[in-house]
Amino acid sequence: MAKKNLSKRKGQSKSVPRKNNLAKELSNPYSSGGGGVNFETRVQTSFVVLMLTGGCVPSLATDPITKIKLQAKANGYNTDDFVVFTKNTQTGSVSRLLAQVKHTITISESDTTFAEVIHQAWSDFRDPKKFLPKKDNFALVTGPISAKDIDNTRTILEWARHTEDASEFIRNVELAYFSNVAKRQKLKAFRKQLKRANKGVEIEDGELHEFLKCFHLLGFDLDVKAGVSLALLHSLISQCAEDNANSIWSQLLYEIQSFNQNAGTISRDSISMPLVEAFARKKVAVIPDEFSKPRVDEKTLKEIKNPHVVASAGLAGKWDEKNPNDQAILEMLTGQKFQDLIQKMRENL
Repeated sequence: MAKKNLSKRKGQSKSVPRKNNLAKELSNPYSSGGGGVNFETRVQTSFVVLMLTGGCVPSLATDPITKIKLQAKANGYNTDDFVVFTKNTQTGSVSRLLAQVKHTITISESDTTFAEVIHQAWSDFRDPKKFLPKKDNFALVTGPISAKDIDNTRTILEWARHTEDASEFIRNVELAYFSNVAKRQKLKAFRKQLKRANKGVEIEDGELHEFLKCFHLLGFDLDVKAGVSLALLHSLISQCAEDNANSIWSQLLYEIQSFNQNAGTISRDSISMPLVEAFARKKVAVIPDEFSKPRVDEKTLKEIKNPHVVASAGLAGKWDEKNPNDQAILEMLTGQKFQDLIQKMRENL
């Protein structure tokens, strides 16, 4: 008679646990832990540090930052992570940097995140109330992306900014040994995504060229605690507060989180006063004692005869008594004949 459970073997348990379909599977801890939001806030805070320390905005002129709008879609922008405003102190001209923050992205024809970025940027690019190509720029701010994306995308963007017109730009990208297949693929990705953003209508080479001239790819390593970006930001803060740069950064980061979730506008007037005062404290340079003390005491200064002559002769620096040219220069500086000048100088020795 056959055994009822032929599948049972010695040492085998009677029941085999089944996989629970409702059980939560492991996922990327950076994503599940809010890493993307944290990265965005840190990038926004880094631009606030630039504003408070008088720093410059990447890809814009060296004008000071006046304000930063977070989650700018409420203000009519499609490029909504933040918009930085700068103002020229002499002309009053205002420039804007419209920024999208994506921790990771692929510059390709099929990447949906890249498609979203280009769609939003193109919508603003076509609206003169939101974007002026001669003054404003776009920034795609990223964390770690592939070297292929960085090298080839940045190169064609720089070529766009340094070529005379669209025909020269397209020719350079298509040249066999000047360019390469990877760069041509990146340009094709921009074309494809811009066509989608333009409701399926192919854009002209001139428009493509003008758009790429305004588009910048910026890399920040603020997704790691010991990155270069954070070290530079701490160094900037330290120029205002020597001992507690990390504490000020943490306080500022916490405040910007509140601004971000409320789609706020950041300026010197809207940031809490203690933080503004922290950045207002500048280091005072002190002249070392050995250089601040006069080399000649006041009594000796009073005893110097003909101080005007001595001072004028000192303007000539080192000179040769036997050189006729030096004699002529000294006579011109002091208004004295050379022999009389020498005599008066000797009276002060």
